[in-house]
Amino acid sequence: MERKIKQLLLVTGSVMSAAIALVPMASYASYSEFDQKPSTNGNTAVKVNVLDSISLDAASAGDTIVVASDTIGTGKISASVSSTAAYTISLKAVDSPSLINIDDSNDEIPAGTNVSVGNSAWGIKKPFASGYTALTTTSQVFYNGTGAGPNTSIPTDFEVGVSVSSAVPSGDYATEIEVLAAIK
Repeated sequence: MERKIKQLLLVTGSVMSAAIALVPMASYASYSEFDQKPSTNGNTAVKVNVLDSISLDAASAGDTIVVASDTIGTGKISASVSSTAAYTISLKAVDSPSLINIDDSNDEIPAGTNVSVGNSAWGIKKPFASGYTALTTTSQVFYNGTGAGPNTSIPTDFEVGVSVSSAVPSGDYATEIEVLAAIK
């Protein structure tokens, strides 16, 4: 009897194993995971903070200014700015506000506002201004602009005026100027 029960168990176990193996898996996954979970709808906001951007696309001084004691020589500094916000353009002399003779550093043309025939001075005009501004080694705002966008470059010209007295020796005079564009 014991032997028949063992055989019956073995046969029954084999038949059950085969029956389980032949049942398709789909019948075990008859429900969807999403159908069985509660759901809710809601709104949320995505917030992005886009920072202002600015770039100084070009700054140039143009050609050499030629001046004699009976004239006022003029030239220009050009700056092109791309900005997404209101901005300023500031200028300053890097080392010396005076124009220094390249061959003799004792000779100079001082920065000043009285750029006129017979007087030794040089200065820069702010756009739409009638007079000249003397540069210093501290940044000074020369222009206030409105942003036109990151892909729109806005050119701004600054007139440079130089006058010399007959006491100024001939030669090449220069100073380095820093042009700074900044968001307000």
